[in-house]
Amino acid sequence: MEKEMKIVLATLIVVFIVVAFYFAFLKVGFDVWKAKASIASKKGLVLELKFDNIDEYTYDSSGKNNQVNISAMKVYGQACFSGGCLSIDGLNDSVEIQPLGLLEDLTDDGKSWAFSLMFKPSGLPRQGKPGYILFRQGWHGGLYYNLQGVYGGTLWLTNDTNKTQPNKAIGLGSGGLKLEVVKWYHLAMVLDGEKKEAKLYLDGKQVGSTLNLSTGLPMKDYGKARYYVGGAAGAYDAYGMFDNVRIYDRVLSDEEVSVLARWHS
Repeated sequence: MEKEMKIVLATLIVVFIVVAFYFAFLKVGFDVWKAKASIASKKGLVLELKFDNIDEYTYDSSGKNNQVNISAMKVYGQACFSGGCLSIDGLNDSVEIQPLGLLEDLTDDGKSWAFSLMFKPSGLPRQGKPGYILFRQGWHGGLYYNLQGVYGGTLWLTNDTNKTQPNKAIGLGSGGLKLEVVKWYHLAMVLDGEKKEAKLYLDGKQVGSTLNLSTGLPMKDYGKARYYVGGAAGAYDAYGMFDNVRIYDRVLSDEEVSVLARWHS
């Protein structure tokens, strides 16, 4: 009798484990499906640049009609990830995005946002300074790679009454991960304004995070400072190819970042 009870108990344990794994698998599948649906619906998307049109203009396809000024060369064909892309020389090129509408207050204290794009380095930064890949000008906040090719992100806090003067830089490290030349990467940075947490992603995987935003200091108010892709025409320019630039006014989940990376890679 005791032996039979042990067999029954062992069987129940196995059944419980199998059922638990089954429901965990279903949850993962549901989370991925939900992430795909939200990305496809463009939920929270406030800027999208694809560089696929063949004329001199690049349109914001997010539906928010942001104004974009480009001083760089468009490229088509095998050099690009898909369709067309943008080549920035790391010296004088720039993509300038006017901070109108939702973009103006996007990075204010307490707000949540996310940057996402494809980047293929053509080489290390050429100006003796880190190359900023997607950022907001003026005490640059955003994604960069340094003179050794190491990938990272920067945020700024302030104790100034007007929230305009930077006080403390918060670095988002990737653990020393380097971006190799002539290889496409999906890069993303997500800031949760409510949790005061920022995350850094490379090819859909989280490679860095910080809770150092919970210092009591507010985020820097950039006012009407512009956003840039690849540099500000002579200051901290990145050197490489760019595509599928997206900015969101909400937190992206790990699953959503992973979906973007898979769709764009």
